Amino acid sequence: MCANERKVPSTKTKTIMMSVLKITRLALALLLVSTFLVLYFYKNIAFSLSKFEFDPTHPFEGLDAKHRKQHTAYKVDPSKVTDVLLENRKFTGKAVDPSKITHVYHLGYNHAGVGRFNNEWIAILHAIDRALIEHGDPPNNRAVVALYSWSMETVKELFYNPQEESETEFSQRLELTGLVVAEDRLQPLGLEDTWLESIFGPKKTVTHVWLDSWDAFYFVQDNREVFTPSIVKNRRKLILDAFLQQFGFAKQNLVQYNILMGHIHKQIQKRQPNLSGEMKNNSGYVAIHSRWLEGQCERRVSKPFVDECWMRPSYVKEIIGTTIDKPIVFIWDGQNQDVLDSLKNDSEIGPALIVCEEDLVVPKGVDIPQPLSDFMVGIMSDIFIGTRASSFAANIGVFREALGRDPTTNKIYTIPGKLDSLGVLKVCEDCLYLCNEKLRMPCGHSTIYP
Repeated sequence: MCANERKVPSTKTKTIMMSVLKITRLALALLLVSTFLVLYFYKNIAFSLSKFEFDPTHPFEGLDAKHRKQHTAYKVDPSKVTDVLLENRKFTGKAVDPSKITHVYHLGYNHAGVGRFNNEWIAILHAIDRALIEHGDPPNNRAVVALYSWSMETVKELFYNPQEESETEFSQRLELTGLVVAEDRLQPLGLEDTWLESIFGPKKTVTHVWLDSWDAFYFVQDNREVFTPSIVKNRRKLILDAFLQQFGFAKQNLVQYNILMGHIHKQIQKRQPNLSGEMKNNSGYVAIHSRWLEGQCERRVSKPFVDECWMRPSYVKEIIGTTIDKPIVFIWDGQNQDVLDSLKNDSEIGPALIVCEEDLVVPKGVDIPQPLSDFMVGIMSDIFIGTRASSFAANIGVFREALGRDPTTNKIYTIPGKLDSLGVLKVCEDCLYLCNEKLRMPCGHSTIYP
């Protein structure tokens, strides 16, 4: 054999080399898959690592009904619970500035809301409360609430007009509130909680707080000893102003209200005999919201206030007087027909009564979304009569005041036996925002914290 002659590998050697190559490729593939799974685990499960705060201690149990009210009470630093400074109460219309944001509070990540629309809206308000209390009020707030799943849907139900803008445009406009962002907008804003930031180091540290829906709902109640009615009222005004001035109410929710006003105007024009002279010159109305609370109303309001569960004619007249000079619009949960029948059969209230579902003519093909349509009828009323154990009524009262209605026209926390200068039942105005449970009398058995 010549010195420079190359030795050709045997067939057996070639087979071994090919096997080694295949094993190496398989090992590399497994390594890549394992790396991906580890990173995925880190991103989606290990929230307690690195920069993430973890709230509450049972994050993945949101879908389990047994945990709905087994919430983790979060106690805020009392020194941080302050009133909104006067100069910060006016809505500025400044968009969220990502460069200033140090904390993102996620609401809705566990896909489990807190029941009805009214409770979910309260949870959103309280999530914003916590973010601002802990990290400053607009325009210098360092935290925002990221809306996802049910929390985003609740905001859309109230304010989104699909005929006028796309969902993407609506999500972008949310940032102009300065308070909230859509979850899918975090990445474009540079606020996303990505694993790349966690591993390679973020350009800007942002702490992500994951809020359980029930923890958010109970936030004010769990910290009621450090709040005051004034603090809650001014914070509601701050938040609602931001949404209302940026969006206004969704037009589909106002359809029933517009039909109602047309109905009232027709009654005035026809000069029906059951309308007094004063009523003909006034197109406003009184709204009665009857809430039977699945048969629990009397228990939840407690004995002194059972009249408001039945909305007895005598109780209504104690509130608005015996001279009925406005139409009385009835909205309800449909659970107790006796409540409606007693109002219809009253000689003074009956002729002025308008039952939306019975008396309003809705054009064919026109949708009346509920409960938001009734919600608007309550908000737009001249006088609103509600039940103190109803979060639906509480939310109506808060929105009415945000729109400038006289607080005394929110007839929710009425005080039995105490009359004002006009001879009608007095109202505890502060109770709407923070009822003093130690007094018991105005609050009822189940206090609402809007």
